[in-house]
Amino acid sequence: MKTIVPSLNEDGQPRQHAAVSTDITGRKQAEETRQADAAHFKLIFESLPVGVAWAVNHPDGGSRASSTMLICKYAGSHASRTAAGDNRHLSHPEDSARQDEFRREVEAGRRDEYSMEKRYVRPDGKVVWVVFPCGD
Repeated sequence: MKTIVPSLNEDGQPRQHAAVSTDITGRKQAEETRQADAAHFKLIFESLPVGVAWAVNHPDGGSRASSTMLICKYAGSHASRTAAGDNRHLSHPEDSARQDEFRREVEAGRRDEYSMEKRYVRPDGKVVWVVFPCGD
C-alpha cells in the first residue's frame, strides 16, 4: 500500500511529495493460505459419504449454514435453500420443537452436545428418518 502526501508551495501548487509504502506480503500470503484451506475444507465437506449440515449462529440472530448434497437428497430440498440456512422447513414440527430445546440447552451451557432421531419431511410428503448428532 502506498500513501502519497504532497507538499504545496505558497500558491497551493505541489512542489514535492512524500510517499510511504507498506509491505503487505504477510497479509497477502495469509489470504492465499486461507483461500486454499477453505477450498480444501469444501472439497472434503462435499465428498463425505454421509449427510452433514453445519451451521454457525451469530449473537445478532444471523446464521450461516451449509449442507452436503446427501442432506438435500434426504430432505428433498434444493442446495441453495439449505445453504442459505433455511432448514426449519425440512424437519417434522414435533422434532423441530425437541431440537430447539436441545439447541437452547447447548447455547446456555447446560449440555455440550446432543443426538436425536428426527424426521425430514420431503416436499412430496415422504418422511425420512435420520440420526442427528449435534454439538459445539
